[in-house]
Amino acid sequence: SLDVLYVIWMALLLFHVVDEAGAVQIIGQALPALTGDRAMQGLLLVWLFASFLQGMGGFGVPVAVAAPLLVGLGFDPVLAVVMACIGHGWAVNFGSLATSFQTLMAVTGLPGAVLGPDAAILLGVASLACGGIVAYVAAGWRGLIRSLPAVVILSAVMGLTQYWLVTNGIWTLGATGASLAGLIVSVPLARLPLYQKRDADQPVSLSPEMRRNLIVAVSAYVVLLAIAFAINLIEPLGAWLGQITFSLPFPELSTSTGWLTPAESGRRISLFNHPGA
Repeated sequence: SLDVLYVIWMALLLFHVVDEAGAVQIIGQALPALTGDRAMQGLLLVWLFASFLQGMGGFGVPVAVAAPLLVGLGFDPVLAVVMACIGHGWAVNFGSLATSFQTLMAVTGLPGAVLGPDAAILLGVASLACGGIVAYVAAGWRGLIRSLPAVVILSAVMGLTQYWLVTNGIWTLGATGASLAGLIVSVPLARLPLYQKRDADQPVSLSPEMRRNLIVAVSAYVVLLAIAFAINLIEPLGAWLGQITFSLPFPELSTSTGWLTPAESGRRISLFNHPGA
């Protein structure tokens, strides 16, 4: 529990700090300003942005943030919630700094190197399905067909990025890094003439000031990615930070029906080389 809670508490702390600074609102306002196409606006907000929020925090935050933004753009409230719930579904396992994956490793006793590749492939394929459903709900079959090239390209980018991160031991940033890569690629995609159709209620405009604010808004996540990559890829640094660990001893436990759990130490938690840290 402490191993997972360490990640959860810090992920929520990071989200609330960034949200209090106004960064989440800035990102949410800037993304739909890239395009007037309803399907693309839905993909940007509840497939890419919501998945990014899931990677960093999760726990209902993606739906709570992304759905109201869609409603503000003129989407039906019920459909907005449905799209937000489905859009980030592929990012849950490696989301919240991989708390679900941490739990999976703890429960099965299998290392991330064994569980990670297959999970990354499965979720990469699921990403394509999530994007397609969002595009269909947002703008029907025509919207899905029109946005299909973008969905295929972005799901390939996110799936491959996630697979590379997970297979290199950086599963804590599997969903975050993948969705961030998708957001970066989506900017030029959304500006293509195909996706500049103005069928949304809001005008398409991304002012120079909004661009500057957007760079500042994502800076906290860029710093986090840089730190995480450094710790995971620079082995001496990771080993130095992993010197201090915490563990609890558990006594032998027997039940009235004869089941016996031997005495042993609990999961060893590194205080400074941990996703929460």
